[in-house]
Amino acid sequence: MASGLMRSISVLGLEAERDARRQRALAAATALSIGVEDETFRAVSGNAAPGRSFAEVEADLIRTVRHATVGGTALKVTGRRLDGTEDRLSSYRGG
Repeated sequence: MASGLMRSISVLGLEAERDARRQRALAAATALSIGVEDETFRAVSGNAAPGRSFAEVEADLIRTVRHATVGGTALKVTGRRLDGTEDRLSSYRGG
């Protein structure tokens, strides 16, 4: 459910619903691993997370909903420009 909501956030024409969908996706993704945090995914054909714990996969899903959807917040990333100066990704917000 969280994954489907996450994909729908980027659909054109849903600007007014994006924040509500993001909040619903976060609510659906949060606490999915309660009671099975340390269980790991078995290697199965098509499984993108073999050997990873349910808690790790849950954290990745939450991070993706927050930072990799239209209207989400960019991660706090700092890097060096070719001239050697440091630059923050957040410097380009809204532009």
